[in-house]
Amino acid sequence: LLVLRLASLDESADEEAAAVYAALSILENMIELKPEVSELVVEKTKLLKWILGKVKQRGGEVDSNKQYTSELLAILMQHSEKNQTALGALGGIDIMLQAIAYYKNRDPKTSEEEEYLENLFDTLCTCLMQTTTRELFNQAEGVELMAIVLKQKRLSRVGALKALDFATTRYAPACERLVDMAGLKTLFAIFMGRSRLKGQRKTDASTQRAEEERVVSVICNLLSNLKSGSRRDGVCAKFVEAEFEKIDRLMEVYIEYEGRVAAEKQRLATSGEDYTDDDVAMARLDAGLYTLQQVALIIGHLWRAGDLGMRKRVLTLLHQRSHTLAGIRAVLREHHDSLGDEGKLTEDERQKKKVQQLLVAMGASPDDFAEAPLPLEAPPMPDELPPPTAAEGADGERALPPLPPPD
Repeated sequence: LLVLRLASLDESADEEAAAVYAALSILENMIELKPEVSELVVEKTKLLKWILGKVKQRGGEVDSNKQYTSELLAILMQHSEKNQTALGALGGIDIMLQAIAYYKNRDPKTSEEEEYLENLFDTLCTCLMQTTTRELFNQAEGVELMAIVLKQKRLSRVGALKALDFATTRYAPACERLVDMAGLKTLFAIFMGRSRLKGQRKTDASTQRAEEERVVSVICNLLSNLKSGSRRDGVCAKFVEAEFEKIDRLMEVYIEYEGRVAAEKQRLATSGEDYTDDDVAMARLDAGLYTLQQVALIIGHLWRAGDLGMRKRVLTLLHQRSHTLAGIRAVLREHHDSLGDEGKLTEDERQKKKVQQLLVAMGASPDDFAEAPLPLEAPPMPDELPPPTAAEGADGERALPPLPPPD
């Protein structure tokens, strides 16, 4: 009955507009008290269709009702694959892409409009966690739209990077499209910090960090998902050009995030509080552990590509900061151990095998993956390192086995 009344109200009248807002508030409160109501209201009523109709209305002022509608849409999609599937069946992905496209050349004018746009991206990214929705996104040329948004340097760029991150995670077709449409140039300009948002003299620190973490994740997705060939070679080639400047930037990000994570772990260890393992893990994630692991994966993929110039650059920059390749291997091993259980044919297990290949290419022994894990403690500093053995090179790293071709 509540949803039926929504469709009959005329929001041009102040009283009826207030009634719409009240109805939306009631629905939100019901879902908050009983989350199962979320799926029931989508299945038994035409609420989702009504919401998508509101989103489909392009242009005009984004008032409090339209903003609240987008917020309720994001709530409905949270933690419900059933609702995400229903949205896709109603053409919701295409509708949201059309709504986002309105902001590719303009910024929101009000705080309500800015929150409305943010809710659209949040809803889109939640839905992109499903493979079927990624397929719809790809078919609707969502990758192309997000790449255009990146080039325009508007406020919507942060959301577009987030959407590309979700769309390319473990989904090769989106990665291929991004490379085919020459999206690497814009992506790496953001990575290098050379692409400032329009209308801002200085991008605020939180936005800068969000963009940095998202662009690192997208690059990692490209290297993880693209098969051996011209596309993957093109991504690797970006790190060679201009005298390895992107390797320099990559190692700068690695050192920065490694320092953040280590400092947070040290802070917890000396605080005198009794923290659980989960508390420590969450604190390290908040400090940037996920991004640190993504950077380590990128370094691993580049190392496995076998370019001697890139390898020498990585080692040189590590040693200049009193770090070694063993530290990167430790980060990769921790990431490896956080993935799925051994022996299960899951996507996590396939990713685990890929990380093992990177570790072996970087000098780890294949025997390390049989039973005993590699040590995860921080590597000793250079003045504590034992002299290199005959099996190690002059830089103190283990001699590398022959390289297998990249996947």
